[in-house]
Amino acid sequence: MAARLPDGRHDLRDTTILIPFRADSDDRKRNLRWIVGFLLKHVDATLLIGEDRDGPSDVPDALGPDLAARCRHLHLCGNDTPFTHKAHLINRMVEAAQTPIVALHDTDIVVDPVQYVLARDRVRQGGGLVFPYNGLFFRIVGQEVQRFGYTLSAAPLNVVCPRFSLIHRNSPGGSAFFDRERLLANGGYNEAFLSWGYEDDEIVERFVRLGLSVERVPGPLYHLEHARPANSSEQNPFFAANRAELDRVCAADGGALRADIAAGRLRRPLLSSRDLAPPNGVNAVQQKKPPSPP
Repeated sequence: MAARLPDGRHDLRDTTILIPFRADSDDRKRNLRWIVGFLLKHVDATLLIGEDRDGPSDVPDALGPDLAARCRHLHLCGNDTPFTHKAHLINRMVEAAQTPIVALHDTDIVVDPVQYVLARDRVRQGGGLVFPYNGLFFRIVGQEVQRFGYTLSAAPLNVVCPRFSLIHRNSPGGSAFFDRERLLANGGYNEAFLSWGYEDDEIVERFVRLGLSVERVPGPLYHLEHARPANSSEQNPFFAANRAELDRVCAADGGALRADIAAGRLRRPLLSSRDLAPPNGVNAVQQKKPPSPP
């Protein structure tokens, strides 16, 4: 509570909150608007929203001019696919941040603002990766999603928390706090991961093998439900390869991972439609027509 400012918000002026965004449904745009409103209401921090898609930005339409003007924005062009390259985007956002602490914050998650302060303080004290929650990951649906939009408060969610479906007891995703320089020095996010799946698991496993702490603070995390196109599910074409990269990292020791980092093997260019084309040039996302009958 000592971190509160005169306006009642929590002082996180040493932190940039990184929100990767893809407007793949109306739910996502709604959730971004509510999450940005929630963060601006409760904390004084820099908000940096990132997109990795060709074409005009979807942020102004999702947020409206008032909220959009209170955020920074990074728009990477060149990804002409319906799939995100979240790890690549996060690393460019980390590089663009101008504060000593950075915090990944997915578009659809809510935690009590006090938990942000606790996580930031642990990073200040030397924590490698600090989750601003205890691992409990609850799904919020229906009326309670709408209630959050009206209140922009975690307090009602805390009250009715036992009613919600528990997705994960020891979740590695949603939000994580880092010392910016320490994150970059230890490889950032692994850009071999494309679309959805396992990038959060990988950075936990890698940090442990590199001798960095992975810590949690008290309190749960809430996930606002949203539509799930292929980009947000196991139906994306990169899911199996993501799992294989996680297995590779889990089988490596700290020395091998440091060599990967030094050689830049955790970096790759931004995803594009060229990555969806097999060697014969047929687009992998197009279904081949069956041969004509003889």
